Amino acid sequence: MPRLLSGGVGELGEHDEAAEHAAHLGTADEPGDDRDLWLLWAGVGTHRVYRFPGLPLCPALLRDLATRTVTSCAYFDHHPGPHSWAVTDPLGDQIAERIQREVRRLTTGGDNPTHAKGP
Repeated sequence: MPRLLSGGVGELGEHDEAAEHAAHLGTADEPGDDRDLWLLWAGVGTHRVYRFPGLPLCPALLRDLATRTVTSCAYFDHHPGPHSWAVTDPLGDQIAERIQREVRRLTTGGDNPTHAKGP
């Protein structure tokens, strides 16, 4: 499934219609090929323009010294806007929260997720 990024990569909310949008279509198949396939588009209606460039990934890394984790930016090199780790997905957060509530409900055996069964 393509990863959709709009409003100048990463902005999933309101955005300027003139901004270029992006969707990650796939990773490189060949070893050593550092370019992924992206769909980029701009404009609206009959004035929409598409292109399918192979672009290298953004080299930016976020290092968490406390946990010793390293997170790579998931966008293409020289993308506009913030890096992927700084972008939130409100719909994704709502879906995850709903799934967590449903799992708690199902694992407690009742409709009230606050009353968990004992060990």
